[in-house]
Amino acid sequence: MKTQSTDAELTAQAADFARKETEQLCKRAGLTKSKVFKRIKEGLDAHMVKATYDKDVGGFAYSKKLIDHGTRLKAAEMATVLLDLKPAEKKKIEFPDENGKPQKIGGLFTDMERATRLVYLLDQAAKRKKADAKRSGKD
Repeated sequence: MKTQSTDAELTAQAADFARKETEQLCKRAGLTKSKVFKRIKEGLDAHMVKATYDKDVGGFAYSKKLIDHGTRLKAAEMATVLLDLKPAEKKKIEFPDENGKPQKIGGLFTDMERATRLVYLLDQAAKRKKADAKRSGKD
């Protein structure tokens, strides 16, 4: 009996195949992880020397070793991505209430599970408050 794969399974298989193929191509080209990290480290320590033509001397004048801020910034951005040091992105999450109106929870949580728990706890607190109000009204 043939089972059908879901879209998620097919997507995962395609991504795995693409990753393996890319690894093989990189290996054949001599591109390794250590080489990439080494180049990024070199970029973090990048320097440059500026040259200008000096008419009085009749030749080029060279500056002292200067920090190459542009190259260092690009290397730092690459390292941040590779080491997963970027802060979590804030996303606005909407949950419909019992009337179908969206409840916005923006910037507080970055994952759906925590936001769902918060909405659940807020609903429970509202129910308890109503129940307490009813009890205190009957007494």
